[in-house]
Amino acid sequence: GIRKYGLFFGLMIFVAIPLPATGAWTGCVAAFLFGMKFRYSFPSIALGVLIASIVVTIITYGAATVIGFF
Repeated sequence: GIRKYGLFFGLMIFVAIPLPATGAWTGCVAAFLFGMKFRYSFPSIALGVLIASIVVTIITYGAATVIGFF
């Protein structure tokens, strides 16, 4: 119950942080080390990558808008 879903959301948030060494590859290693089943780890990592890509897109477009403003 809590362990399964806690790991799901924890892994998703870890992968969603757009910093070096917190991406999908490291998420796969973490899922393996925690013994997560594929059916839980794959969606968790996929959602994390999606969230990270949205965050990076927003930051990039925001920076481009600010630079273009000046």
